[in-house]
Amino acid sequence: MTVLLVNGSPHEHGCTDAALKHAASVLEEQGVHTEIFWIGSKPISGCIATSRYPAVSAAEPARRVWASAVSTTL
Repeated sequence: MTVLLVNGSPHEHGCTDAALKHAASVLEEQGVHTEIFWIGSKPISGCIATSRYPAVSAAEPARRVWASAVSTTL
């Protein structure tokens, strides 16, 4: 199993990074592989309200993906 830890802070090596590194060390002790991804300097769009599209329902979830730093990385 791999856990992706996302650092959204604009400060790459700030307090969020320290907290994620601590969480990563605890997970690694349990045999879980971790990866910290810093996305704080990249433009990320907010919610685009996909639920307003008529094709979106619980039975048929939306499949819309807009290119961003997150979708490119994942």
